[in-house]
Amino acid sequence: MPVAVRVLAGLTVAVVVIALALQFVLILHAVSVRRLGPAAGVVVFLIFFTTQINALAGLVTLAAAAGWPWLARNDSFRTAVAVYMLVSGLIFVTILRPYYHHHGLQHLADMLLHYATPVLYAVFWVLAVPKRSLRWRDPLIWLVYPAIYVVLALLFGSATGFFPYPFINLNRLGFWSTSANVVSLGMVIVVTGLAVVAGARRFARR
Repeated sequence: MPVAVRVLAGLTVAVVVIALALQFVLILHAVSVRRLGPAAGVVVFLIFFTTQINALAGLVTLAAAAGWPWLARNDSFRTAVAVYMLVSGLIFVTILRPYYHHHGLQHLADMLLHYATPVLYAVFWVLAVPKRSLRWRDPLIWLVYPAIYVVLALLFGSATGFFPYPFINLNRLGFWSTSANVVSLGMVIVVTGLAVVAGARRFARR
């Protein structure tokens, strides 16, 4: 892998670590204000899809920067992370921003997690990930992880009353509206994945 790409991967890792560390500290502070223990903060930190996807992006780019072949050669997985980050960023911009009125450090964390790391990872994916092996059925495979996430998030929310995202708030929206939102989310992931595969295959032919 070219030195410039490994430097980019290292930069992406650094930004991911800073963003996740900042978000973790802010969540710990928020739960302490509500007189909840650190364990609650860890759970809340981990339950967000954005947190998980940024962690995966950090792992992928760390493997590239360090030259770890066990992950650095899994093109489908690395592309799946790109699709997840793209969809997560789109959802934040189009759906979640009206719900959030953050300032200061929380606004900085939002910008890093939803803008900076997706852009850096997208550039890394374009430059570093081979695309000839991507298949049209891959987006359906990539749907498995978000599906498992949604099920666990709904179970967690039903048990605790805390849903990480308003569009899957089962208690407030009810079964049918939540189901419609989940199906729509799945369709967005598949369509985005197909678009990425189409672009990647065309790019690979060139």
